[in-house]
Amino acid sequence: QTEFRWYPSSYQGIGLSHYELWIDNLPLVNNIPPQQPFIKLNNPISDGWHTWKVKAVKDNNEEIWSTETWSFRIDSSPPEPFQLSSPLDSSWLADRSPTFNWIPSNDAGSLLKEYKIYINNNLIAENIDPSLTSYELTYDLSDGSYEWYAEAVDNSGNIRRSDNQWKFFIDNTGPQNFSLISPANYIWTSDSTSTFEWNPTTDVGIGLSHYFLNVEIVYGGDYNKIQISKDSTKYSLLDNESLSHGNHRWYIAAVDFLGNETNTSSRTLRVDLKPPNVFNLSSPVDSGYVTFPTPDFEWQNSYDSDAGLSHYQLWLDNSLSVDNLQTTKTAPSSPISEGLHTWFVKAIDNVGNERKSEERVVFGEWNMPRSEER
Repeated sequence: QTEFRWYPSSYQGIGLSHYELWIDNLPLVNNIPPQQPFIKLNNPISDGWHTWKVKAVKDNNEEIWSTETWSFRIDSSPPEPFQLSSPLDSSWLADRSPTFNWIPSNDAGSLLKEYKIYINNNLIAENIDPSLTSYELTYDLSDGSYEWYAEAVDNSGNIRRSDNQWKFFIDNTGPQNFSLISPANYIWTSDSTSTFEWNPTTDVGIGLSHYFLNVEIVYGGDYNKIQISKDSTKYSLLDNESLSHGNHRWYIAAVDFLGNETNTSSRTLRVDLKPPNVFNLSSPVDSGYVTFPTPDFEWQNSYDSDAGLSHYQLWLDNSLSVDNLQTTKTAPSSPISEGLHTWFVKAIDNVGNERKSEERVVFGEWNMPRSEER
């Protein structure tokens, strides 16, 4: 419907009979009441340019024309068809305020006025400049599924809806929380290629992609980030990933297919690759003699500043004689025979690192030869 309005005719003399609306120099509507300076057409006017003017007719049939003839253009056709471009249909997004993109439309009639964006059939943006083909959402969407489409509107109010209506999913949340299993926190190990284990997790959104084992290269420094299959919950370091002596913090990150991460709490693994400190033997002296088969062997204290000293071992003739010694003195586990013997001691820390003392020789002699009778 097209409405035409004009200012009432004003003159002196005989009264006004009616108005007439002329379109393109042809009378279109006659007998418009003199008290009604407007008319709304119910019949459509063809698309294109037209002219209009109004004639006032007095009771004596004298005619008074409007002082102006105006031009107008009818545009009843919507803008040209257009398509959405992104987010693609059924795509997953981590961005809670995504940018919507479309292929431009066009309007050969009254020209484009604006674009509008709808999400779940709700208008969320309008008055988007017709020269633009994208719109960034100004608020955050929650995780979930959505449908969107666009409208192109021309200056005559004709609307063209995008050819497609697409669905997208928001997932800005990492996988579900999970925990570590081993090694325990602050435990000591001598294994530089330790095995790490954790509980599995799942992702209720786009799905779990993989894990990352994050291990400090140097305490307080950078992390070595090792990607692990989502189907694994255990990983043993390779030789080229081995840990140095000292403390190393570690944790596991679960990552979904959009890069959302969930991290476990961190633990500290203490790696001890050094043996206990050097120590010396005390007695018997090197190449000395003992005169009975169960002599005492004695040595100096050792210590270990990392995992801590566990025990000593006495070795005789390259065989373990006494184990798990907590003192620095012991007799052999069984009597020795006369003759030459070798001996040394091992100091062993709590993760199995060993420190071997120097090796000594001892002679056993207690069956002294008797002097010959005369």
